[in-house]
Amino acid sequence: MRNRLIKRDIAGSKIHVAENWADGQIIRPVAWPPAGSPLTVLYSGNLGLAHDVETLQRAVGQLKEDQRFRFIFAGSGARRSELEAWCRLENVQNIEFRPYSSRSLLGESLGSAHIGLITQRDSCLGSVVPSKIYGLLAAGRPVLFIGPSASTVAQIIERFDCGWHVNCGDERRLLHLLSELLANPSEIVASGKRARQAFMENYDRPLGVERICRLIGACDREQSRVTFQTLATDYDRLPAANG
Repeated sequence: MRNRLIKRDIAGSKIHVAENWADGQIIRPVAWPPAGSPLTVLYSGNLGLAHDVETLQRAVGQLKEDQRFRFIFAGSGARRSELEAWCRLENVQNIEFRPYSSRSLLGESLGSAHIGLITQRDSCLGSVVPSKIYGLLAAGRPVLFIGPSASTVAQIIERFDCGWHVNCGDERRLLHLLSELLANPSEIVASGKRARQAFMENYDRPLGVERICRLIGACDREQSRVTFQTLATDYDRLPAANG
């Protein structure tokens, strides 16, 4: 997003970035789904115009009768009804649609899955940062991201080794990855532990608030400096007193 603004001729010195956060007191890890249950992938939140649905559809279409996999969509958004209609048309057997979870039950909702799903269209790179990732990290769930490799979500996944990235349109890679994860549940658990650790060390609410306060303080000091310089310049321009 910062790079996009710079490309629009906004000076980098005027752009300050403070990463988002989630509340670790509200969203806490819960027990994993029972052993032997289907590999459950959860999309939680807004499914809107900025989100890739097509890649997921093509993969789900090939798994629609495979009860080893389960897909859950909890939330709403401009593209949810589109996805629901497609699932009815294709008679997808292993997908469930839920309403938004309440804030107090969000941790439990996120923890009902093995993996959290996030998607982003390539064309929306630099326009949005899917904040879903911070809640998933707080819940100790690894992230499966379908979207551009230069996005914030992909960079967080790579930095902390807390999930997997698939490019938009690469449903073959997505299908292969899901099959690999089904066969290696320990990898999911390990990635979830790293997700929670990354959250506690970087994205918990107190840390996010501290970042905002630090930036506000820096901006305030800069404004004070500019104001002082302006006053000094104006003083130098005053006519000398007679006598």
